Amino acid sequence: MEKKGMGLESISMKDFMDDTANEMKIEDLESSVLAETSQFISEADRETYAKHQAEDEDFLARMELENAKELQSAANGAYRTTNASGNLTSNIPNTISNETTKQSAPSGTESGKSGKKAKKNGVSVAWIFLFFSTTVLALMGCVYFYFQNERTKTKVDEAKETITVMESDDKFSQDDMDAYAKAESEAAVLEAMEEMRASIKYSVENESIITMLRNVFPEELIIAADGRYNFIPIDESFPMNNLVAEQYVVNENGTMDYVDGDGNLISHKGIDVARFQGNIDWNKVAADGVRFAIIRIGLRGYGTGEVHLDANFHQNITGAINAGIDVGVYFYSQAITEEEALEEANFIIENLGDYKLKLPVVMDIEYVDGDNARANALTKEERTTIAKTFCEAITEAGYEAMVYGNMKTFLMMLDMTQLREYKTWFAYYNYPIYYPYEFTIWQYSESGKVDGIDAAVDLNMIIGDYPWE
Repeated sequence: MEKKGMGLESISMKDFMDDTANEMKIEDLESSVLAETSQFISEADRETYAKHQAEDEDFLARMELENAKELQSAANGAYRTTNASGNLTSNIPNTISNETTKQSAPSGTESGKSGKKAKKNGVSVAWIFLFFSTTVLALMGCVYFYFQNERTKTKVDEAKETITVMESDDKFSQDDMDAYAKAESEAAVLEAMEEMRASIKYSVENESIITMLRNVFPEELIIAADGRYNFIPIDESFPMNNLVAEQYVVNENGTMDYVDGDGNLISHKGIDVARFQGNIDWNKVAADGVRFAIIRIGLRGYGTGEVHLDANFHQNITGAINAGIDVGVYFYSQAITEEEALEEANFIIENLGDYKLKLPVVMDIEYVDGDNARANALTKEERTTIAKTFCEAITEAGYEAMVYGNMKTFLMMLDMTQLREYKTWFAYYNYPIYYPYEFTIWQYSESGKVDGIDAAVDLNMIIGDYPWE
């Protein structure tokens, strides 16, 4: 399986700030970032930043001057303004890498786990723009969080009640009530801003930008890909996975399990392998609790487009079946036409011969980072049609078809509304799982250890009822 990674998902902002600003104050972040990045920031970015800053300052000034009679309208208008602020934030196009893709860059005609990690470009303009986006996000975040602050809303309500009492008491003039309203408004704004400053400081120091965005926009799926943050509405028509964060179990050896609410194990252990895992002792693998294995049958090179059989396929599938492990196969696809999709499907069918599969035949669909892979340029519609063609051919041959991918694959590269009938194998190297939809197999690690395999191996699990009893 080609390398898939978490990208921004596992990057802490603290890692980037420790060398220069361990004790950096939030009020210093703006000037520090702009000073360091001024040569990289376009004039358009400066104008956008200045516009947001002016809007924020104007907003706070107006809030402080609200009189008693306007408090109600300010409270009612808060949630309308929230939407405007959210839309502004959603258009920030500053991203450094794709979140869920970490493919290898294989040599020659072969794609696969060559052991290479995704390319790291070091300190680059992209990293600098990450700091800049943090500043802009922090400024707009203050406005967003202010409107969401229930304590501020409560204070406004309390001030209104007090003013109502004051109006019924002849001892208080209109000036007295105006002065009280102004003081309460200023105090509420300051308290809310202090809370939001503390929240933003914590996020900047301890979380990635994408984690902060996901906390702010829980109603959308946010993925970093193609040089920007992509906001994708959650499709309620798809079944949801309903996984619970507290029910993931991380074992001392790095493997994971999933338990039900009573602590009972309800997950099933699996692996996927290719020639990169070398010679495997499948009896030891079975004794280590592995119930299923998905074996690479072949691949299409992302450069030449040539189709190849995995060098260890026959050895692996025979060993796994003889050890009593349920098996399926996967093919790393780089098909760019329906004809090539059929070629891949027929190649699989021919080489499966008399092997009996319990698990599906999987089409492995990935975007190859850092290389001009032949399938990278496909449109969503083209890639979906190719996947359907492959899956239909596999199904017609009497096998079960499945699609493998990560966040980018399923949210951006494929139209999953046209592939609903096929099970999915989802790669995501973190927990709890951010992806809300159902999947059949979860690939949770690319660096696992299993008895009988000397090299690192991908670890998988099936949660709940085993589909292939």
